[in-house]
Amino acid sequence: MKETDMNTAIDRVNAKASHKDSGINDDGTVGCESPTDPTTDHGLWVFHDRTDTEDGLCASGYGSVEVPEDWEYLPRGNAFLTRRAKKGPHWVLMGSYNKRRGYRPTKGVYAPCATIEEARVAERATAEKRARSQERSRLRREAKEEQYRCAFRDACLQFLNFSAEHSDLAEQIATETAEQACEVHSGRVGRTSCLHMDEKVVLAVRAHIRHSHTSYDVNLPPVDEIFVHDEYCEARANAQADVDVFLAKHRGQTPREETNDAAENGA
Repeated sequence: MKETDMNTAIDRVNAKASHKDSGINDDGTVGCESPTDPTTDHGLWVFHDRTDTEDGLCASGYGSVEVPEDWEYLPRGNAFLTRRAKKGPHWVLMGSYNKRRGYRPTKGVYAPCATIEEARVAERATAEKRARSQERSRLRREAKEEQYRCAFRDACLQFLNFSAEHSDLAEQIATETAEQACEVHSGRVGRTSCLHMDEKVVLAVRAHIRHSHTSYDVNLPPVDEIFVHDEYCEARANAQADVDVFLAKHRGQTPREETNDAAENGA
């Protein structure tokens, strides 16, 4: 490298270092790596400081922080107020990490009193309009859920395929299965989107028959011994066989034919 090129490179390095020391960014703007005033932060996560006897707050990058006098705490529960409060500077108070559910819940929001008051005024002004909108949404959800339950019930009837003399029992099983498996927020198989309708129906119907029409619940190990793996597996296997016999009996088939049909349906 020529001596003039070497000098030019050294000058550029020195200039960049001097800009960094003076707080000047590479693009010529003035700034710093992190804000110095937490009250200007939008969405800063704050936590209860366990070392503080007065339930103080702390935040990553700031350490202990104090809530400004003109700020207010808004607990969770009102989605409208929370959305409005989050439009300006605010802190989010986080709870303890929930290991079972795998997330950290929010407990509320700290925001300027003026912002929260404006949100309360807007809430009162739009209360009637939002109530009408919520009612329309509720009716749409209920109609959609009823349509889904009917489709699930019809699929249960198709899977059961009972003979004519057992049609009333098939109606009962299909209705009870649909009501239980499709319950909103239940976490049951009828609510999952990971399986096709036919797969959900097979699992739900067989589970209902296992609990309602076999001795499965009676044969389960006691609650204090529920983790006895061998006994649980034995009770489960016996119940699966009992379900096959129950279906075959009401379909007018032999248990062997029912087992083959179950294998084809992925039961």
